[in-house]
Amino acid sequence: MLPEHLIFFLAAIFTFGGFALLRKLNRLKRTGRQAVATVIDNQRSTDSEGTDGYTPKAVFHTDKHEQITIWLSTGRRPARLGKKVDILYDPNKPGEAEENSFFRMVIVPWLIIVTGLAGLMLAGSEILGMTDIVTNEWETGD
Repeated sequence: MLPEHLIFFLAAIFTFGGFALLRKLNRLKRTGRQAVATVIDNQRSTDSEGTDGYTPKAVFHTDKHEQITIWLSTGRRPARLGKKVDILYDPNKPGEAEENSFFRMVIVPWLIIVTGLAGLMLAGSEILGMTDIVTNEWETGD
């Protein structure tokens, strides 16, 4: 497979994945319930480069007074225990909760979509012969 075809394929996955995430989050905004979760623990993990990451574990209560435990987004520092986090949850699947922040609900899906579209434009222009950025970089190793 040529590199521009690989970029096109991966960019298409990013684009469709971003739109699927945006659709899911918009549905959650319309039909979801708001709650406040409390951070009760942090799970430490280390990536292949030795960098630590922390995934906060939090609990919240549904409208039906069920206690639900969720994992929040991983960060570079541990979240303060007892920290309150606004969330949205699906009343039919309360374990599928999302942080109700502008970054998580708007920026993240659009960043994925824009990255995918940029890749599609780059790969498409390569495939159509309009540019040779990828081909030159790939062949010369620069």
